Amino acid sequence: MKARLFLLTGQGLDVLSFVAFFLIVPAAIIAELDKAERNPIVATLFTIGGFAAVAAVKMGITGWVVYRDRRREGARPRVTGFFIYLAAASGFIGAAFNLFALKTVMDVLQWA
Repeated sequence: MKARLFLLTGQGLDVLSFVAFFLIVPAAIIAELDKAERNPIVATLFTIGGFAAVAAVKMGITGWVVYRDRRREGARPRVTGFFIYLAAASGFIGAAFNLFALKTVMDVLQWA
């Protein structure tokens, strides 16, 4: 139960901060940023359907993992629990990076 909630919270915050970045920062500024998305999966999804596709796939996979974990009979294998916590931590780290990027761009825009 705790692992699933931790996973949903971490990935949810990552998705919310990712979407906030693209909704708040003007498209003209995003086009001029030198840093490209380094994750090839995210870059491909972004090319196909924009930030909405990234958010939908990310939360869709998270929801699927939670659903499958809830339907598990018996104890959760340790390695599965490890990867759930790792994915949750990754979400929190991603949210921190997204918020830092948003703050950086907003600080630059304030001085422009």
